[in-house]
Amino acid sequence: MSGHDPHKPQTIISRKPARAFWAHRSIVESAHESTEVCTVGSDYGLHYRFFCSFAQFPTEWQIRNFSVGNKRVEFGLRLPNNLILPIDSKWPATNLLEQFTNCEEPTERRKLKVQIENVVLTKAKEVRKYIDPHLTESFAIAVIPDAVYELSSGILVQAFQQNVVLVSVAISSLDV
Repeated sequence: MSGHDPHKPQTIISRKPARAFWAHRSIVESAHESTEVCTVGSDYGLHYRFFCSFAQFPTEWQIRNFSVGNKRVEFGLRLPNNLILPIDSKWPATNLLEQFTNCEEPTERRKLKVQIENVVLTKAKEVRKYIDPHLTESFAIAVIPDAVYELSSGILVQAFQQNVVLVSVAISSLDV
């Protein structure tokens, strides 16, 4: 990802939602078929790295698009106890992030940061709905863009209290 500033909104999001949707879908389908897509490069934003990391797990561990009640979970990881760890990638607060990046007024930046945190907490509540004690672990993971994660450090505990662990894309794609 050389040449990309992870703090710039254009690195985090696509300015064209339809293109982002189809890129997202293409990456998911490609990652499911082969891990070769992971060596091509990242033209699709930071979530590309998450999809590539997920595709590295053995296929029998990977659960895709499964239902918890009437909710559809994008990814899951089958654990040794046969429960599923729900993992959902969210692109929350991208418009607020762009405003935050372009804003130079400290008071307005603080207000935007609080708004970003509130949006992330709302997304955490959505992810919490993927928890079912008969099917899943007692917590879920929400993967969010790095810049949003950095601005959300003040709410990590609140999200955790909802049984949702916020993880940045960079953390989710560390090479081990």
